[in-house]
Amino acid sequence: MDLVSPDMPFPIDRCSKRVANALLREFEGRVPTVAEVLAYRDNDWLGTPGVGRKALDEIKIIKTTLEPASVMTFRPKMSDAELLLHLNGLVQDMEAIIGKISQRDGSTSGSRGGA
Repeated sequence: MDLVSPDMPFPIDRCSKRVANALLREFEGRVPTVAEVLAYRDNDWLGTPGVGRKALDEIKIIKTTLEPASVMTFRPKMSDAELLLHLNGLVQDMEAIIGKISQRDGSTSGSRGGA
């Protein structure tokens, strides 16, 4: 999923016609931004003409795909301690690779200098 900018238009094309019309009415005929839709609480929506429970559920489903929290669901399920152990292992691997490259470069430059 691409990151969604708060200034982008809300994906009204993903709404049913009834919900799209309610959104357009609420925002005086224009497509609202993602930030504007995310700023509304459930009670705000339920007080909006044309928005009932079903419409609210539809808006909430679309909102969950736009909120940054949905990106976080792809995080590995590791504790901080496990992540640190993994990081330390990667650092050791990297240091070993750097050491091998340094040895190879040192032996290569030494053989060139002696020739």
